[in-house]
Amino acid sequence: CGRGHLVRLCEPQEMNPAYAHWKLEDLPILPESFRYTLIDDQSLKKQFGIIKNFYHGMDVTDIYYAGDPGREGLYIQMLVRQQSGVRKGIREHVVWIESQTPEEIRRGIREAKGLEAYEGLAQAGYMRAIEDYVTGINLSRTTTLRYGAMVAAAMGRKHATISVGRVMSCVLGMVVRRSREIEKFRKTYYYGLSLPVKGKAAKWRAVPNSHYVGAAGMYKDSGFLDKREAQKLLQALKGKDGIVEHHEEKSQKKYPPLLFNLTELQAECSRRFHASPQDTLAAAQELYEKQLISYPRTDARALSSAVYSHIRENVTGLLGIYPEEAKTALGRGLRTTRAGVVDDAKVTDHYALIPTGKTAGKLIGLQAGVYDLICRRFLAIFYPPAEYASAQTVIVCENEPFILSQKSRKSAGFESLWDSGKKVEDLVSFEVGERIQMDELRIEKKETKPPKPYTTGTLVLAMENAGQFIEEEELREKIKGSGVGTSATRAATLEKLETIGYLSVEKKTQVVSATRLGMMVYEVLASTAPDVLSPRMTANWEDGLQRITEGKLAVDDY
Repeated sequence: CGRGHLVRLCEPQEMNPAYAHWKLEDLPILPESFRYTLIDDQSLKKQFGIIKNFYHGMDVTDIYYAGDPGREGLYIQMLVRQQSGVRKGIREHVVWIESQTPEEIRRGIREAKGLEAYEGLAQAGYMRAIEDYVTGINLSRTTTLRYGAMVAAAMGRKHATISVGRVMSCVLGMVVRRSREIEKFRKTYYYGLSLPVKGKAAKWRAVPNSHYVGAAGMYKDSGFLDKREAQKLLQALKGKDGIVEHHEEKSQKKYPPLLFNLTELQAECSRRFHASPQDTLAAAQELYEKQLISYPRTDARALSSAVYSHIRENVTGLLGIYPEEAKTALGRGLRTTRAGVVDDAKVTDHYALIPTGKTAGKLIGLQAGVYDLICRRFLAIFYPPAEYASAQTVIVCENEPFILSQKSRKSAGFESLWDSGKKVEDLVSFEVGERIQMDELRIEKKETKPPKPYTTGTLVLAMENAGQFIEEEELREKIKGSGVGTSATRAATLEKLETIGYLSVEKKTQVVSATRLGMMVYEVLASTAPDVLSPRMTANWEDGLQRITEGKLAVDDY
């Protein structure tokens, strides 16, 4: 009955009227205790009153908390509980469900645990909200009071409020740093040698035995920075014979990808449909409420063994929509071919995104695209791997190696689910000792490429894998499982940064860039509060929240 958020933290001025006027001498604002209030909406207040009556109804013996299964979902419910008060004697339970199907809801109620089992998770929810509140309130006020006038003048405005947040400022930092890498990039031209042979092209490389290994004036091992050096080598080799010194052919198997979590789904929808993460989440949420997919706000890409034991129902339910694909999965005995698809250790709050098997009505637009992606990724785990043949050939002339790498798909396997028309090219074979004429040897001019700008899809992936930006190995491990923000909040963070004018998103391509205002705010924070621009702080904080959840760290110590 909660209908989302009903209760919120009080603003500073609601706790103390003096805070209505922003003054440096009042900072930092660190209340000994935090106050909460109802959201100022009459329909929500009415709903709160209905729930409060349940808490105090003499005929109520049990209360079941069945909101979104996760830290934030439980926190929302605990705020309502806190503001309502609970009549003594009422038993409280938490229903943890992964889909909205009647069967899953009944299971959740049947297996509901007592509220005390989730005490650590609830405390972590409170602390996450408080730490973000305190960081945002104090740093936003401090930077605005000290630098707001400067920013306003530079932007031609009368006033400017600088908004700071633990997650959104970190994301702003990621985008600005990438933008500056692109701005500072200068093309480097280099010149390599290419040898046409049997309809393919072998590339010269300065690898062991070449005279140019470690030589000055090289771009890595791929070519010369000075075209004249490439011309000298071409003249030294042209007209001579090369010898095939190595030729090896192998068979390779490519296994299906892991299942979608929300971030991977958002990235794929950004790439395929140019959909924003927020739009993808909204589409997935609607599919969830229609009982068509499991809980969307998940970080996991694996299934629990308990879920997998009932997986036939999910596949059978797809026979009406994907008849041939579902038959293939069922015909193979529902054996997963990808390692790690079923892994209890990789499933914490939720398992990966999968279809429930419930019949879908007519879906249109992004909902249809999202549902199709989830279903095909799910069916793929029961398909055989794609099979490829590969070959590597080394042709040597005057100790200078030319390398030809080839790859050809022999069997589509799971790739037939979305790539059945892929062109198949046969491998070209060579015999060791075979002579290859160097008459057609030519110079290729190449250039280095700048880093790619973030799209909304690659940015949410970078947020999920933010540990890659941290040098310290221990901190990288701490953030490995959480990243910056959560799967449930990353889309909203990007949307807020766009709304306040710090980032802009090109709708057609979903390319993200920092605005002039965003660049200025970055400079202010870089000189005053650089920690909020880096994933390091979030790494430490998320580690602490996880330890609270596990009962390994007391809230007061945190």
